[in-house]
Amino acid sequence: PTYLLLLLFLALCLWPPAASVDAASAMVSPLQTLPDETADTYTANSSYGSNLGALGATLAAGAGASGFAQGSYGEAPDKVYGFVLCRGDYTGANCADGLRAAFQGVPERVFFRKAGVVYYDQYMLRFTDDERSFASTSNDPEWSANNMNSVRGAEAAPRLMETVVKLMNDLADLAISSSRATSYATGEAGFGEQGVSTVYGVVQCRLDLTGLQCRSCLDGIIKQLPTLFMSNNMSNQEASLSRVGGRILGVRCNLRYEKDLFFEETRDTIKIDMPKKSLLQRELVTLKKEIVNESDSRFSLFRFSKIRSATNNFSDKNKLGEGGFGIVYKGQLCHDQDIAVKRLSPNSVQGFREFMNEIKLIASLQHKNLVRLLGCCIKSKERILVYEYMPNGSLEEFIFDFGIARICLSSVTESNTTTAIGTL
Repeated sequence: PTYLLLLLFLALCLWPPAASVDAASAMVSPLQTLPDETADTYTANSSYGSNLGALGATLAAGAGASGFAQGSYGEAPDKVYGFVLCRGDYTGANCADGLRAAFQGVPERVFFRKAGVVYYDQYMLRFTDDERSFASTSNDPEWSANNMNSVRGAEAAPRLMETVVKLMNDLADLAISSSRATSYATGEAGFGEQGVSTVYGVVQCRLDLTGLQCRSCLDGIIKQLPTLFMSNNMSNQEASLSRVGGRILGVRCNLRYEKDLFFEETRDTIKIDMPKKSLLQRELVTLKKEIVNESDSRFSLFRFSKIRSATNNFSDKNKLGEGGFGIVYKGQLCHDQDIAVKRLSPNSVQGFREFMNEIKLIASLQHKNLVRLLGCCIKSKERILVYEYMPNGSLEEFIFDFGIARICLSSVTESNTTTAIGTL
């Protein structure tokens, strides 16, 4: 009905804008803050405090391009040395804005000590008044954490750790290869036991390290993996376990592995012992070819990691509405294209075949009142449709009930939007 479309249009127009990167970064809590307890203290309005703030602003601005920056600011005895490092897939404005917000909270976090390290999920910073410690070849202070879930058993647990160690060593070789300028590498290794189909891993070194220095540092933390993340029960081998995720962070190099994808995949992401493409994957490729040839040459198969990044990990702030099918999110691809992401509920009874048929039907429909289907994503139990986002158009075609019938019928039986305009 016309009045419903009008209300939905108003709902979209009144939808509050997303928080700025600065605001969002300010709310991010560090994984770990490590003040140097042996360092002197300073006061908020001191020369050292002013120099630290100025250095932080300079480093944050300088890290945008490569993800790394180091330097100093001021004169002795209030001179400050420091560096920052962002994860290899977290550069540009995200890196700079995150670091800028992080430095604003540093004094209180380190209790006004003149030296400290702060580790975040996607970036880190270090500062000190001691030039000698700044030039140290040690990776300390290190910090580690693990996923609480485990693979258990006398055979499975060691096998998982062997897979992790092999992946990390291969990534270390890749990170220092002469063809790379980032000292950062990502990879995936097949496992296929106890719910862990794939192990995803990342290694990274500071950009000012030589290849030999980077490899030596990574060797040091790779050797710690079995000790930190595996437990051998000698009296009961079946009680042995290996954690399905873990990370070791240091001031010169770091690593992380998980059973779920947590980084942005690229053409350089290596794949080790991966199973051959499944029947589902082959059918998806066939589907894409059919749609491109018959309906829309612009149709794409999206990686789940790209959709997750575009929607800020399916943030509630990005949610446009929901219905019996699941939830619709607003997202933005890396080239600034706005999209609407329809994520099917995991409790849906719709199967893969029905989902494929629906995609074919939607892609074949061309009408001025229907938003264009850009592509889809299927990963494990995830079923996702990606639409063109039309801020001045109707949301009805993709917000409400998920299914072929919804395309053909105009009545809305059950739905929720995040903005209330009136009563129907």
